[in-house]
Amino acid sequence: LGKTEDGFAINQYFVDHPEMVLGELTTESTQYGREELTVAPLEGTSLADQLAEAVQHIEGQYTEVEVETPDIADAENEKHILPADPDVKNFSYTVVDGEVFYRENSVMTQVELSDTAKGRVTGMVELRQIVNDLIDQQLNDYPDED
Repeated sequence: LGKTEDGFAINQYFVDHPEMVLGELTTESTQYGREELTVAPLEGTSLADQLAEAVQHIEGQYTEVEVETPDIADAENEKHILPADPDVKNFSYTVVDGEVFYRENSVMTQVELSDTAKGRVTGMVELRQIVNDLIDQQLNDYPDED
């Protein structure tokens, strides 16, 4: 973090590049009576236009990172590792063909569990799906019968 001339903490990038702030740095009184830093919009210009212009001036470098994934075609790994299912949230459990898998980034790895633990995880995965379906129905105004 850096500081503005008024002593407010702000990302150092914007201290070094004030032209990249899409508006005017100003202060306002909060509901708690403190002065806080904010960005007031510029009159007569849209945020979309300002953003399109600012993106043209971003400078930097990035290095593409290679993600090592196991050779899924390997016969030994094939039953223990699967490509990640996009419908399964990262860092969560799922059940595939009766087996428990844990998704971590681009792969799902089979988890070795006791029969009791496997039953519990399977039940919780089913319960999570039921709750997600219920929330979806409530958000989308399904009839009460559904």
